[in-house]
Amino acid sequence: MSLVKRVLPLVMSGRRRYLAAIVLTAAGVAAGVGFDRQNRSAASPEAKPAPAEVRVSAVRPQREILKRNIEQPGQINAFERTALYPKISGFIKIYHFDIGDHVRKGQLLAELWVPELVEDLHQKEATVVEVEVQIVQARAMLRVDEAKVIQAEAAVSRSAATRTKAEVTRTWWASEHKRVASTLKSAASSQGEAEQVDEKFKTSDAAVTEAAASVALAEATLVESKAHRDKAAADIRFAEARLRVAKADRDRAAAILGYARIEAPYDGVVSRRELDTGAYVQPPAGGAASAPPLFEVVQTHLMRIFVDVPEADAPLVRDGGPARVRVQALGDRELPGRVARSSWALEDRTRTLRVEIDLPNPEGLLRPGMYATARIPVSRPQTLTLPTSSVFLQDDQAWVVRLLGNKAARTPVRLGVRERHRVEVLGKQTRPAGQSIPAEWEDFTDGDVVVADNPSALLDGQEVAVRPEPPTARASD
Repeated sequence: MSLVKRVLPLVMSGRRRYLAAIVLTAAGVAAGVGFDRQNRSAASPEAKPAPAEVRVSAVRPQREILKRNIEQPGQINAFERTALYPKISGFIKIYHFDIGDHVRKGQLLAELWVPELVEDLHQKEATVVEVEVQIVQARAMLRVDEAKVIQAEAAVSRSAATRTKAEVTRTWWASEHKRVASTLKSAASSQGEAEQVDEKFKTSDAAVTEAAASVALAEATLVESKAHRDKAAADIRFAEARLRVAKADRDRAAAILGYARIEAPYDGVVSRRELDTGAYVQPPAGGAASAPPLFEVVQTHLMRIFVDVPEADAPLVRDGGPARVRVQALGDRELPGRVARSSWALEDRTRTLRVEIDLPNPEGLLRPGMYATARIPVSRPQTLTLPTSSVFLQDDQAWVVRLLGNKAARTPVRLGVRERHRVEVLGKQTRPAGQSIPAEWEDFTDGDVVVADNPSALLDGQEVAVRPEPPTARASD
């Protein structure tokens, strides 16, 4: 400035104006250089003045219900999709349905021609009839043998009665024979009477012997009749067992032949048919993938979409919760659904949770293979939250600035669920990690005070003053 004062009179007098202009220019350059040096010295690392106190807005963590939507892409799938393969070898006799046809559960889709199985079934059925006839004959023989047993028992009873009668008669004549023999000595009985009584005694004794023989014969006949009856009963049981075996063989042959009928497993649509009439088919030897199926049937009244939820959102998903599915092929139409089930365990490779959403499809608008986006609304109840404006990122770490008295304290934090304007705070690092001391983390409390806006502009330890909140307007009466 002194240089300018010395030159100014020369300029005003009009002399040496050219020289004055040069001097003024030099003075300006010198002044500019000096100002630049002054600014550089103020910004140099050696001189770091303490920042002035700034006024900030502060908030405390609040307990709120955080609501957000989990959006994940997926693909529409049929609730059930079944490939039908032949169980037996044979030739395709006839097709009753083709691709695109709606079918009902149990409807006949196709028939196979297997004549050897038909003949085998006829043979098994004939065996059943044969055994049934044998059972009828065995039962008839049993009735005859039972009648013989009854007759033999009656004969035994008659023979026993005859023997009893003969024994009584013999006993009476034996007493008469003894009496006559005793009176014959005293001449009380004649010789002729004694001979007559002796004859009667011998006759009665022979009758007893004959009756005993008849009883023995009748008993032997009874034993034989019972043996025949028991054999006939055993034959019936054996024939009945053979009948059960024959029926089981017949039913097995019928069941195997039943595989010649390819039926719809449920109500749905035929989505695939590979072979034509007359083609020879057989069960896939190396698994289902080794041969094309005869049919593929898909359900239509209910669809489902699988989405993979990231690990951070996995605990928030609940079975039975609502969901919305947007289908691009339907003009981004949104359809209501529900979370039917989840795998519960996370996939090891992707760290995601497989979630299934069921979608009713009464109009048949949804088709397997359509691309869709699922939106699952979730919430975390009564959790501590901060405004998103109070959190900033630095070196991939979330930070907030807490107020400790009138000092700003940069604090690393752990975050949870995010909403559009709020974020869940899980923990704060109260002591940074050192070489030998691990970092300490504490839970946030509703007593913490945090800078609400532009916290990244504050330095650690900077003095701050909390801006007073504007007074709330009274509600008009």
